[in-house]
Amino acid sequence: MHIKSIALSGILLFALAACSTTKAPQASDSAPPIATTEETRCLAEGGTWSRVGLLGNFVCVKPLADAGKACHDKSDCQGVCKAAPGAVPGTQTQGVCSATTHDHFGCYSTVEQGVVQSMLCID
Repeated sequence: MHIKSIALSGILLFALAACSTTKAPQASDSAPPIATTEETRCLAEGGTWSRVGLLGNFVCVKPLADAGKACHDKSDCQGVCKAAPGAVPGTQTQGVCSATTHDHFGCYSTVEQGVVQSMLCID
């Protein structure tokens, strides 16, 4: 009988330990512990090593030289020619060149040939 009590106590302790609410650290919760060659190159070129998009992949985000410049089409920009928030699709407008190489995530309208395009969402 004493052995059954010890065995039952051991099983209960094991079961309780399995119910722990402490979250184990996830490899994807933070930046890689050792700088990669790609990350080092990114930082040397003035970029930032950041997570982007829905998947949160690490990429080099670099500022664009024409950020904030007035534009009428994507050919006027290094990145994307964005319409002002709330701009009505099909109307004539002037846009603004995107700020970074990865400034294309989220919801916005672009400007093509001076006309606001339908809103798109990119994750």
